[in-house]
Amino acid sequence: MESTPVTIDPSLIPKEDWQIACSVLKSSLHIALADPKLKAEYEAWKRKRNGKINNEESREQQ
Repeated sequence: MESTPVTIDPSLIPKEDWQIACSVLKSSLHIALADPKLKAEYEAWKRKRNGKINNEESREQQ
């Protein structure tokens, strides 16, 4: 099965729909991060991502 890329122009989405989508996302994140295993995986991902970003910034400053 072949996938087709989708492009969304945020300026075309009504403000009310953005508010609903953000509310759903916030609730979903709250529920997901209540699971200790998922929260630990997320925190590990953040540490790895921040380390990678910090390493790239250090190289750019040299």
